[in-house]
Amino acid sequence: MELVQFLLEDATFYTAILKLIIGLILGVAMGLTGVGGGILIIPLLQFVFGMEPILSVGTASLIASLVKVNASIFHIKADNVDWCSVRGILLGAIPAGVGSAYAVIHLNRHAEYNLLISNSVQILIVAVMFFALYLLVNKYLSIQKRNIPQCSEKNRSLQRVVLSGGLCGLVIGTTGVGGGILLLPVLNSHLGISIKKSVGSSIVIALVLSSSTSFIYAQGGESDIPTALMLVLGSFVGVPIATSLLKQFSEATVYLVTLSVICVSILIMMLTNMF
Repeated sequence: MELVQFLLEDATFYTAILKLIIGLILGVAMGLTGVGGGILIIPLLQFVFGMEPILSVGTASLIASLVKVNASIFHIKADNVDWCSVRGILLGAIPAGVGSAYAVIHLNRHAEYNLLISNSVQILIVAVMFFALYLLVNKYLSIQKRNIPQCSEKNRSLQRVVLSGGLCGLVIGTTGVGGGILLLPVLNSHLGISIKKSVGSSIVIALVLSSSTSFIYAQGGESDIPTALMLVLGSFVGVPIATSLLKQFSEATVYLVTLSVICVSILIMMLTNMF
């Protein structure tokens, strides 16, 4: 009864159903590819629900942190996490992510910086999308040619991993994007971790980063908590479906699905900026 009342109070019943459906899609996307927290939801929050850029970033960070609790549990149980790389990435990512989130909130409180911050966030989101697409296409083509670089200790040196984490943390803290679409190529293409391990590791890393940055955005009043909770509720159905499918997919199939998700995300973002 309380759930029904909550659904009816949140705009309309149909709006609530729409949020649940979008949440389910989000859960499938993140569970299957590690992509979706910021890349899929930020354009949808802006285009469908009319949110301002900074509010959509804060809300997406909250959604990503809540959804990835469930997704992380499934991937940890499936042994899809490279814990050594996770620790190294977080060592560089947490300070950069928290610092950049504080900077965005502080600058956004000043009217003269509002437009600059909004435009910069939008441009950076699109740039990250295309960068991730480029990396994954190259990796997929190398698999098709059976020319897969072997993982080495050099590729995973502590300095290399920490610096990669710092860059990811900076982008995630500033834009809410990167939990999957940036971390996944960094882990897979840059550090040489297998695609399935990269998916699981990116979700665990993003859980920690999204949780810390979403707290900062919420403190600054830049988070729509009711909408976030509805989307997360829908995602609880999608994540188990995705992890079940992941066990049956080959690495090439996972690449194709991930590339498709990124392409759809780019299309949604372009439509968001056009209308």
